[in-house]
Amino acid sequence: MSSGSINKKNLTETDIITKFIMPSIKSAGWDDMSQIRQEVALRDGKVIVRGQVGKVKVIFAFHYLIHVLNSHS
Repeated sequence: MSSGSINKKNLTETDIITKFIMPSIKSAGWDDMSQIRQEVALRDGKVIVRGQVGKVKVIFAFHYLIHVLNSHS
């Protein structure tokens, strides 16, 4: 079955990631073990305390974070 014949509206988010996004990222030359992170939440480090409960505020949330490796490391 080619990707053109798949009704993407019937697929789950995980299906889309598995069948289309990850293969495209990997075929573009990105290494999934050292350059790709999935479901990343970045925080500013501040802890919000209310009574006895502390919480770290999420600033940005990413489905994918792709980074270039430093060739000098």
